[in-house]
Amino acid sequence: MGDRKRRFDDKTDVRGKIADVLKRVVGNGGAFDGVHIFTPHGDVPDDSALRMVVIPPESWYSREESQLAFDFVLECVRNNGAKPRYRGNRLIFLAADHGALSRLRDAARVVLAWTSSSMMSRKDGLNVDSPAKEAGRK
Repeated sequence: MGDRKRRFDDKTDVRGKIADVLKRVVGNGGAFDGVHIFTPHGDVPDDSALRMVVIPPESWYSREESQLAFDFVLECVRNNGAKPRYRGNRLIFLAADHGALSRLRDAARVVLAWTSSSMMSRKDGLNVDSPAKEAGRK
């Protein structure tokens, strides 16, 4: 399982899995008119709607080093793509805690590894339980 976990790339596979889970968890965003997960600031509309912007994991937050998250937020509040943003006060930001981010990435890798293992066993007709069952019969 460890080898299978290492096969997944942080910037594509792991980030994509985290985004998929966030879409399911906060995608409906009952209190928000829009939820934008890892969305570039130019793709977040500048309107009067209340929007939650989930900051990409590369722009994490920590007490010791908060600059990455602050830079992302300032860029998003000030700019809507190439034009200025006029309603930056309608955006609420959510950033990953740097301390928890490595555990989150590892959990995403575990899910991806188990999913790929499960798909592979179905495709190839492998039975993961067979050695254990046969050992119990002896």
